[in-house]
Amino acid sequence: MAKLQIPKGEFIPHPTGQHEGEVCLIEDLGQKLTAFGEKHKIAVRIQSDTAFMDDGQPFIVQQWFTLSGHAKSSLRKFRELIAERPLTEEEAYSFDTDDPLILHKKVGFIIVHNEGKEGGVFANIQAIWPLKVSNGPSPKTAKP
Repeated sequence: MAKLQIPKGEFIPHPTGQHEGEVCLIEDLGQKLTAFGEKHKIAVRIQSDTAFMDDGQPFIVQQWFTLSGHAKSSLRKFRELIAERPLTEEEAYSFDTDDPLILHKKVGFIIVHNEGKEGGVFANIQAIWPLKVSNGPSPKTAKP
């Protein structure tokens, strides 16, 4: 019987702390088995503007949500937070992976590290908020 060496993963998690970035992708993950049975899952990916890997590429972190429009659901609360307003009933119960309410929005976020069940460290979003995006200097502060 031959012994084989299993290579260790070289995954480097997003650095901890407060960062800024942009919602760069919303992915439909389909049905996933959870502790509460099968649930339809959505992944929201955020590309960091403040943390970069050794090769210069920005870190990307993602948050999974169950597809739900219920007022108490994490996805609805997230969408309303980033949109900075309550969703209409129509908006709450329709979802598009090109959702203009959140896709390409600038956000601030805090990353914490947690250990996985089988070891390894994972970056998790502890808090997230929309950033106010400037459209250039105001006329009063613009230099002639």
